[in-house]
Amino acid sequence: FNITNGEVLWRRPQAMGTNNAPSVGKLSSDGPLSVVIALGHHVSLPLPDTVADIMGVLAPSSALIAVDAATGEPTGWGWAPPPYRHALMEGDTFPLHMCMPDTWSNTAIDGTGTVFVGHMSGHVFAVRDTDGDGRID
Repeated sequence: FNITNGEVLWRRPQAMGTNNAPSVGKLSSDGPLSVVIALGHHVSLPLPDTVADIMGVLAPSSALIAVDAATGEPTGWGWAPPPYRHALMEGDTFPLHMCMPDTWSNTAIDGTGTVFVGHMSGHVFAVRDTDGDGRID
């Protein structure tokens, strides 16, 4: 939104849910201001892994992307974690403890352009464009 008049600057639909606050920052020292968005499908069935395997429940998809803060256009910066192939979030136990949190935590961008984010797998990832080409290799 334009803070002067409240008009919408841009709006972009995404391929997956965006259930967390995005982060705004520079992903490189000389790069443009970017918005980092954590996308992901929630685990849909609270089942033990053995039942999920029998039923063919697939791993939920998740990814991080960046768009230009001024235009909303994709920057090409993006990253997807290794597939998480469990029917419950890490730390949940069937049937006694199933909190079913979001796929990602909120992201944070540090002064070097490293993006930090927690994932449903129980891992916290630090993602950075180390060679400065605008993409995560």
